[in-house]
Formats: sequence, C-alpha cells, structure tokens
Amino acid sequence: MAFRLRRPLLRDHGVASQLLRLAIVGMVVAAEARRVGVLLDLGASLVVHFSYFTTQASVLSGVVAIWLVAQPATHRPAWFDWLRAAVTTWVLLAGVTYVTVLEPGSFLNPAEPFQSLVQHQLVPLAMVLDWALTPGRTRTRRRRAWTWLIYPAIYAVVAVIVAQQIGAWLYPFLNPVAADGWLGVAVQTTGVLGILMGLVVLVALLGPPGSGPTTRLRTRDAGPAVPPEDQAAPAQPVEAGVHAGSGSA
Repeated sequence: MAFRLRRPLLRDHGVASQLLRLAIVGMVVAAEARRVGVLLDLGASLVVHFSYFTTQASVLSGVVAIWLVAQPATHRPAWFDWLRAAVTTWVLLAGVTYVTVLEPGSFLNPAEPFQSLVQHQLVPLAMVLDWALTPGRTRTRRRRAWTWLIYPAIYAVVAVIVAQQIGAWLYPFLNPVAADGWLGVAVQTTGVLGILMGLVVLVALLGPPGSGPTTRLRTRDAGPAVPPEDQAAPAQPVEAGVHAGSGSA
C-alpha cells in the first residue's frame, strides 16, 4: 500500500501563490531601492551594505520569487527546490536572529525602520509561507537538508577573518570586543547555530511533497499468507470405473 504526503494548499502557479511571490519581489526591490538611495546620497560605499548576510539572503529571496513567478514547476531544474528551501532557511535565520539576539522586542514593531521591517520580518514570513503552502517539483529530501548549513558557516568564518583585517565588524556577536572576548563569541555563535539547526528542521518538515516518489507503508503479516486462487491446491481427481458386463460369445 502506498500513500502520498499531505496535499499542498495552493496551486504552484495559481493566483494566490503568484500574488504572494510578486509581493516578495516588490518588498525586496522597495527595501533595497530605498536603502541604496540613502547610501548613495550619503556618498557611502555599497560594499558594506551588500556584505550583510541579511541583505544577501533578502536579495536571493527576490531572485527565487522571480524564478517561481516566471517558470512553472515542470520547467524548473531538479535542484531548484533545494535552492528554494536553502534560501528560505537563510532569510529566516536573518529574521529570527535579528528579533531574538540583535533587537529583541522588534517583532512587528511599527517603529521599526522600513527596510529592517521588510528584510528581517516581512520577507522571511512570506518566504516560509510560500514554501509551506505551494508545491515543489520534488519531495523534500531531509537527509540533504543539512547542506543548507554550509553557506551560513562559510559566511561567519569569512566575516570574522575580514573583520580582523579591516577592523569593521558586521555583527556584534562575532566581535570579541562587543561579546566580551572570544568565549562570548563562541557562546553567542553557538546560540545562533542552534537557531539555524532548528530552522533547517522546520523548513524540511514544512517542505511541500511535490510530485516525487511515494512513501510506502509496510505492515507486518498478521497471519499466514493466503495463496491466490491460481496457486490453490488442485482438487482430487474423481475415479471413473469402467465396468464391462459379462455375456456369452
């Protein structure tokens, strides 16, 4: 007996899912345009802005959303669902870390700056909603979900190395001065890693089944197997005696 995982609540290229994805694109473009405009007016470099993990995850979310709008599931490459889930995990990491570690109490706070509200809260919420409600092409492979950890881990290592060279720290929990030494960095980074691992599990569990292989349900035999009809024991033949009558020649 075989059964498929839960059905998605929205069609991949339905009106509701497309509007949600267009909203993601619109929010990312609006937030980036506003922030870049301010930086250009101030004569500031854009390198630092695009060095933030949050900015990178937000821009990647916009790219994924554009791809989802432009191509139906049957035309996307097989690896696209992996990328979609990974980007969803990364943008959620940026959002959850911001509202729990960097700026506690900022969740859905109307006083939060527009760009921060969009990148740290609205886009992550929209991405995980899209991931949970709309189907992918293939079923989520949970054993490969841990590869979503690679990019954040590499980013953290590179950020620390570069910051030590130029003296500019992008995140306080990576800064030994702000975190009261390298032990403080280790403790806070471990906390962020715990958040990331929890998000990996969450995104893997919420992942849409798509049209991948079915999951088979195996049951133990409750009793002896019953042979099919064509393998049943043959019936005993009926002997037909031919009796010859006696007579004179």
